[in-house]
Amino acid sequence: SAKGRSKAVGKWLGKTHKYVTLREDKRDVPTMSLVNNMADGRPTVVSYKFNTPGDTLVPRYTMSMIDAETKEVKSLDIDAYPDQMIETPRFRGMITSGDYAYVLRKSRAQDEIDLLRVNPYKQTVEAIIHQKCTPHLNEQLFAYHVLNEGKGILWWAENGDKGQWWLYSGEGKLRNAITPSNMVAGQIERIDTLARSV
Repeated sequence: SAKGRSKAVGKWLGKTHKYVTLREDKRDVPTMSLVNNMADGRPTVVSYKFNTPGDTLVPRYTMSMIDAETKEVKSLDIDAYPDQMIETPRFRGMITSGDYAYVLRKSRAQDEIDLLRVNPYKQTVEAIIHQKCTPHLNEQLFAYHVLNEGKGILWWAENGDKGQWWLYSGEGKLRNAITPSNMVAGQIERIDTLARSV
């Protein structure tokens, strides 16, 4: 909204009594306004918070873990890049698998990206996959999938000449490519974990 209210997403972590929240704060972000000349009658103005290249006032992100048993609220360290972005998948919110939650951390230039895993036992956030993106992240094709209660991760990346799907362990260790290197791999339509096929 034009007022820049914060939005937050959160989820319970597996069978634990811990709840994790991610908050985006846009209160300081400048307002962008557009004129809708196609509106019925007179043109209307639509305003919303939007940062442009070079802006120093950008959204800020905080992540916390709440322990329902002890009522303790702990701030989690998610900072790595100046003016970074923390994202959850659009329409799905925060990804959880097993007792863990997963979010993406991107540099402002989108030339570095990390898959973060929230660990309720250590009450920490761990970067389990780090990707350098040259020249920048391919937003149209990038995706990831957490498999088998966090035991495996499918990760799209341009590690060579063309974008491929890669299989990682749940701890972020690269296992192997799962799509051919002579083509650009698109979005995954279906995953069959029992048959180990996509």
